[in-house]
Amino acid sequence: MWKQSFGLKLKQYLQQEHGMEPKSDRQVYKQIHQIFTKYGIWIKVGILCGATEKNVHDYFHNTWCKQFCDSYDQYKEQLTLQMQELVDANVCKGSAINTVIQQFQEQHPHENFHIISLRQVLWRIYDKAHRVQKTEPSKQTDIQRQTDTTAKRSSIISLDQVKPIVFSEIDIADIVAQLKDMGM
Repeated sequence: MWKQSFGLKLKQYLQQEHGMEPKSDRQVYKQIHQIFTKYGIWIKVGILCGATEKNVHDYFHNTWCKQFCDSYDQYKEQLTLQMQELVDANVCKGSAINTVIQQFQEQHPHENFHIISLRQVLWRIYDKAHRVQKTEPSKQTDIQRQTDTTAKRSSIISLDQVKPIVFSEIDIADIVAQLKDMGM
């Protein structure tokens, strides 16, 4: 199977295509990241491995690289607190995740984290914090709850009062773009 010899195939690619002579898998990892032009790399590595371009690309980024990355497990509480602040400030998911990643990398400049895994963990942290925020009644005062209930009662209308809305294609495109900007 090609995955067992993946490091050797990457090393072979670096030797053939770039004249590099990495001595270890860690050097292969570093040299792959130093290559300025990466166009076609996964096609060529796929041929060497006898696998598809997509398979070698995904394996490299999602599995093989992790062995050279630092663990962020000891920082999960810090990540959760940073994310909670952004959830409390109603920052949309994508922006919150990007902000936490940027802050986290600035706080730990000498560590090499696997960003794909970090992003996945932050998605889960955001979702959990967001669910807690929505279901936590203690965050609302009695006056806010009473106002919300009154507003809900007064906002009930009959179907006779509803007029159909007609949207043009431009309106729909604007709405979709706004929803994407909000992270929906």
